[in-house]
Amino acid sequence: MEPMNDEATISRLEQLLEDSIELAEENNKLLRSLLRSNRIAFWAKALMWIIILILPFILLGPLVRTLVPAADTSKAGSVFGFPSPTEIQNIVNSYRASTTNK
Repeated sequence: MEPMNDEATISRLEQLLEDSIELAEENNKLLRSLLRSNRIAFWAKALMWIIILILPFILLGPLVRTLVPAADTSKAGSVFGFPSPTEIQNIVNSYRASTTNK
């Protein structure tokens, strides 16, 4: 091989290596920027969903607290506001009595 050709090859390889290093550094910057953007987007979405899920409780809480006593029709014998079996039987008996009297 000719010495001139070897120098040209070495010079070309050095240039390719420098270009490769430059591209790798640029790629690294882009990847770090992408990672930072993804982290910001994740926390922004998490904050948005926290606000969407909790804000109604904060805003509607006083309204619900004022309406609950007005809607409280529960009696001592009932569970979760449903009538007890004896209350149901009393209702059935009163209905039967009212229909047989007519």
